[in-house]
Amino acid sequence: MVPQTVQMAPAMISGLDLFGIAVFAASGALAAAQRKQTLVTFSFFALITGAGGGTVRDLLIGAPVFWVQDWRFAATCLITAGLVWVTPRTVWNDRALDWFDAVGIAIYAVFGTWKRSPLACLYCPQ
Repeated sequence: MVPQTVQMAPAMISGLDLFGIAVFAASGALAAAQRKQTLVTFSFFALITGAGGGTVRDLLIGAPVFWVQDWRFAATCLITAGLVWVTPRTVWNDRALDWFDAVGIAIYAVFGTWKRSPLACLYCPQ
């Protein structure tokens, strides 16, 4: 019999990945808000910051690029950009951008390690 925590791990990792995408997308959208940009720029910044690092990671380790395989990642970025767009700037703390970046980096330190572990990576230390 497989322990219940092992059965729940893929769902937890998937949820962590989507949450990390949303955190980095919020970071990009907040950067656009600080520059008083349009909704199109909010969406662009959210997509680039939400999916950019994972795209580079997947290309370096030889894995399929995640957002090409699953529409939920781009949708998460766009929904997050929309939420930041409709939220008044006075709600966001001046350091919110720094906090979103820090949380996103922490999430992807864990997720990147998990994703790399079953794959053979020539350039990664073992």
